[in-house]
Amino acid sequence: MKRLIPTLLLVIICIGGFWYASSQGYLKGKKADEAKPLFQMKAADVQSYTIESGENKVDMVKSGDGWSMTTPSPVPLKSYTADGWPESFAALTYASIVEKNPTDLAEYGLAEPVWKLGVKLADGTTHQLLTGKSLPIAGSSYVKLADSPVVYEVKDTDMQSLMVTAKDFADMNAIHMDYDQVTAISVAWKGQSWKLEKAEADKTVYETKWKIGSKELESAAGTGILDKVRDLAATDLPVDAAKASIGDKPDLTLTISEKKTDGTTTELSYKGKIADQTVNLLEDGGKWAYAVPLASIEEIVNAGK
Repeated sequence: MKRLIPTLLLVIICIGGFWYASSQGYLKGKKADEAKPLFQMKAADVQSYTIESGENKVDMVKSGDGWSMTTPSPVPLKSYTADGWPESFAALTYASIVEKNPTDLAEYGLAEPVWKLGVKLADGTTHQLLTGKSLPIAGSSYVKLADSPVVYEVKDTDMQSLMVTAKDFADMNAIHMDYDQVTAISVAWKGQSWKLEKAEADKTVYETKWKIGSKELESAAGTGILDKVRDLAATDLPVDAAKASIGDKPDLTLTISEKKTDGTTTELSYKGKIADQTVNLLEDGGKWAYAVPLASIEEIVNAGK
């Protein structure tokens, strides 16, 4: 019997430990560590939002069914990014409460926050989130609400889509063409010119052979040039076309011919002017001008030689 006593004691200790762990939530995860919402709000109620970090500041205001950027300047927007930001903000959760009433916010990097993220709702209510340093264990950061002393732990993966700049919202693509319907591209650049066109009108852009003058190109070579044109993107925020200086003698003229599904044909015409190491490019009648890399234009020109 005496031999069984140590074994019985061990069993009792294990049962007690299991009961304690269960009662404290260690087996399921402590309640304090369960993800909980930081805000009681709906994304649909957001009327404006602001993102600040150092010299970076973005102000967005609801405009009809979409959004408009007012700071740093109006630009064409990627709607999915502009719409998605309030959704991510409203859905933000915290992993744990780090300290309810801290005496030194600098300890968490919150005396001078890295990012300030704020929204204004339809009823006038405002919410602002301040972000600080990363936790010693990678993957989380300290945050607090502007109107509360409580410091929270928030997962970095939940914050990534919120800590963005104006360029992340802007549609930086200089060319807006219907790729599958392109039949020809004409390029004129500083006295040089060439035209890429489908050699087999009844085939798709991926199947057809292409030609430049008398030179025939395989499908991959032709679509390779289309790709370079489609991928032209600004290095900085687009500006109002009225502020772009193209003049009567552009360095670049780019014309894209398309055949629509109803049989009609359209042409998109772009003109560009060299400005240092970029080319200011805008569509005829377009609202925005895009500063695209000079090297990208030269790559397209050389591809057609």
